[in-house]
Amino acid sequence: MSEFIHLKKWPADHAQEAYDAGYYIEALQTLHGWIEVKLRELLQLQRVGTPSENKDTEWERVWNMTNELSLNQLAKALFIIGALSEDILNQILSFNRVRNNMTHKLFHDPYEKQHPGIPREDYDKAFHDGITLGYIIENLSVEKIG
Repeated sequence: MSEFIHLKKWPADHAQEAYDAGYYIEALQTLHGWIEVKLRELLQLQRVGTPSENKDTEWERVWNMTNELSLNQLAKALFIIGALSEDILNQILSFNRVRNNMTHKLFHDPYEKQHPGIPREDYDKAFHDGITLGYIIENLSVEKIG
């Protein structure tokens, strides 16, 4: 029998626990994944109310297509169709860029020098920005549904 791994808590809570335990990459990756899933959801919600004879087949295609898009692609598509403001788009792109830079800097190994790591204040800002963004995007979906 296979064992499956999944989050047992709300992503923001899981990320906070990882952060508190010193699992900084897991914390940022969890937030990135959460934001990406919420962007997929928001993009899929743009089709709600669109008349179609083959709604189930189209929903499956749309679902599968959104899973092929990266966080940046999703954010840009949502901005293009007017579902995200430019401010939120820029926050998402910045979070992704900072997350990538921080993850790479954790593994930075300069030749014959000691790398001190990432300043805690920089990491804390990225982490808190990620939590804020996750809830902003979550609320955009809730507004679209409600």
